[in-house]
Amino acid sequence: MAILHKLDRLIASEIISLTFVIAASLSSIMMMAKIPRYAQLLFSAPDTGTTFLMLLLYIFPAIIKFTVPISLLIASALVTIRMAADRELEAWMASGVSVLRLALMPSLLGFLVMLISIFSALLFEPYSNKQFEKFQWVQSRSLVE
Repeated sequence: MAILHKLDRLIASEIISLTFVIAASLSSIMMMAKIPRYAQLLFSAPDTGTTFLMLLLYIFPAIIKFTVPISLLIASALVTIRMAADRELEAWMASGVSVLRLALMPSLLGFLVMLISIFSALLFEPYSNKQFEKFQWVQSRSLVE
């Protein structure tokens, strides 16, 4: 039974670390693609630093709901390919671990990422949109005054 816990920790640590790297790179690329749309807001704001941070917090939930599931899929595929290339999968299967048991941890991680994406899309994104609109209103009001 202890061997199964080692297997779960091995697969989870490799998938999670690779998922963070891929999600960070994809998110930064998508954020940089969206920033030019708000150039006028950034340059006309009295406090550019605060406006830039609020803009990132506004954009982040819309991006995270796409990048994290894609990152997990890519990371799971890369870890499985690497384990197959290193003949680790054959060793685990020779020791009696089934393919379904090997797929348990990526499936659990996928379920967790699905919950994060649903939370981001249904709760965090509308809240950030509302707060950003309020922030824009305060910024435009301070410019008028």
